[in-house]
Amino acid sequence: MTKRSQLAFLLALGLLLALGSASGLFYGLDARIYDRFFLWRHQLGMDPPVDPRIVLVELDNDTFQEIGQPVSRWADDYARVISQLFDNGAELVAFDILYRPILEKLEPEDAEKIYTEVEQLALLALSKPLVVIDSFQQWNEKRLTSIDMLHAAAESQGNVAYNNTLTDPDGMVRSLGLFFYVDGTPSIRTFAGRLAELAKGTPILFRRGKVEGLKVNRPDRMVINYPGPPAEAFQRLKMSRLLQGDIPHLQNKICLIGPAYDTSNDLHNTPLNLNLGTWGLEIHASALNTILTEQFLLSSGWWSHILFTLVGVVLAYGVAERAPTQSLPLGGLAIVVIYLAFCFFLFAHMRYLAPVIAPLGATVMSGLLTALARYRRLENSRKFVRSVLGRFVSPQVMEELLASPDNLQLGGRRKRITVLFTDINNFTPLCEKRSPEEVIIMLNEFFNEMLEIIFRYNGTVKQFVGDEIMVMYGAPSHEDDHARRAVLTARDMVTRLNELKKQKGEEAGFYEVKVGIHTGEVVVGNVGNEKRSEYAAVGDPVNTAARIEGLTKTLDEAILLSEETLQEFEGKIAGVEFVGKGPQSFKGKADKMEVYGIRWS
Repeated sequence: MTKRSQLAFLLALGLLLALGSASGLFYGLDARIYDRFFLWRHQLGMDPPVDPRIVLVELDNDTFQEIGQPVSRWADDYARVISQLFDNGAELVAFDILYRPILEKLEPEDAEKIYTEVEQLALLALSKPLVVIDSFQQWNEKRLTSIDMLHAAAESQGNVAYNNTLTDPDGMVRSLGLFFYVDGTPSIRTFAGRLAELAKGTPILFRRGKVEGLKVNRPDRMVINYPGPPAEAFQRLKMSRLLQGDIPHLQNKICLIGPAYDTSNDLHNTPLNLNLGTWGLEIHASALNTILTEQFLLSSGWWSHILFTLVGVVLAYGVAERAPTQSLPLGGLAIVVIYLAFCFFLFAHMRYLAPVIAPLGATVMSGLLTALARYRRLENSRKFVRSVLGRFVSPQVMEELLASPDNLQLGGRRKRITVLFTDINNFTPLCEKRSPEEVIIMLNEFFNEMLEIIFRYNGTVKQFVGDEIMVMYGAPSHEDDHARRAVLTARDMVTRLNELKKQKGEEAGFYEVKVGIHTGEVVVGNVGNEKRSEYAAVGDPVNTAARIEGLTKTLDEAILLSEETLQEFEGKIAGVEFVGKGPQSFKGKADKMEVYGIRWS
């Protein structure tokens, strides 16, 4: 697979993730991340503003002691507290208690007394902006209401609203349901919504499948922008204290009355209060505050799922493809952290809910698959080195090339190296005396012996041409003493061949060679194309080395090296003596060059 097709494949996978994200596939996972964002925002002191008009009136544990009667007899106490709230300046009062005593089970005189007390609440609902709750059971479309007189009075003023909360599958309350279907007709009389209508003086309408009057995330719900832990965000009053007459000034306040006692079943999980730590009253207050302060959390459009996901794919691909191998994990982690920080910035400063899971998942997927493909290409490169150069370079040179395969990329660079040419002396006449099969056996023995010596000194075999071998020292691996290595190679070649001649006899193999050595600056590198290439050295020093090798027979020397090579190691090798053969002329060169034979003990 080419890099282009690989990127196209990754983009296609990213697009599938983005479309799944846009359709809500990762809603639950995204929501849990934003739960953490709520907490971080609070810890950083970046909570949204709170409308100071909102006051929570808690029916606390002490209220039961203060009243001292069964809950069914509390109608007059409720009426007294609500009346006092209005008398002390409250603009709105919301009664988040489904008051429905079962009168049929009481004695007639008790039932009549309670009903008489309810009249006080009903009169308040008729004459004051008192919002009373209903509860709606969606699964059977059953509507639970307060006692009929109170409900009828509030409903006549349009002040009956549902107090249901929307709970996600993981048990978390994150959104406000804006309407419920009753007999197939949508009703937007939600508790917080109705209070907002009265406070703002503008209706919230549902027309043509859309909610008008506030910003929503879906047609039927609004994400609640919790302004910090509810227990810390809002002004709170205890109902037990109000019954004792301890009522503060409440000018223009919106008072929400609801249960906040230990045995209440009105506790819920919210992003800032886990383990059933938030009262329903606090959830309604947070939803109301979102509307009144217009701190709406805006869901991302389908285009953002695609944009952010595909950008993540491309970024991860670029990092995994180009970054140094050792920094890939750190680069991938940096992309993930930066994107999370970006999403948190959008949430905290712009109230924008960007997709998280799909872009991060696509980013990680793209990075891992690209890194895997890069690793496979690197392994293929290593195999290429082993297959192409394994017979031409020493194991040490091969390991260096495996560690830096870029040395085998097409292209060249200037480098000072030493070139050695060697061939068999009198090769053609010797071959004429033997059969082709014998020649092949003798050549193989000759090359095996010579390659062992060449590799011992980290030489690189450039080519075999018949009986000739061209060897480079100092390329592709870097060797400061390349000239010295070449001379020692030539010495050991001649020494080993003399040993074999003594052991096996003069006619058993090819035991006499000519060696020419020269040092200079050449251009080394791979030439060819992506499918087939060859490591080459190009330059006059290569030709000069070949011509020096051609002089050996004329000067009756097995080994000749140039003055340039001698100067490279300052003419000093233990146990080796260099004998000047005088200046020599070479084809194509105007100046003569001094060459040297060698002697060793």
